[in-house]
Amino acid sequence: MRQDEDESDHAGFARAFRELRARHGFTIAELAIILQFSPQYISDLLSGRRAPSVLVCSRIAAWQSERKVVDAAPFRQYWHRLGARAHGWDV
Repeated sequence: MRQDEDESDHAGFARAFRELRARHGFTIAELAIILQFSPQYISDLLSGRRAPSVLVCSRIAAWQSERKVVDAAPFRQYWHRLGARAHGWDV
């Protein structure tokens, strides 16, 4: 089992989201524009203060697949699993 699969709080999603941001060099404002959410909400997700919605996970996966960074299906599954775990679901 991977490390992020052991996490049941917002930390797994927040870590993966921070890694995505760092890998692409985005500012919070740029991510907010790309994903169509407020900068405050993006900041809360990055810090782990808020759990991601299904819409957040879908938009991240859609953005990645549009840019052909990764194959869409496994990536969508990955983000949705992280989001579910952030809400305490056992998936």
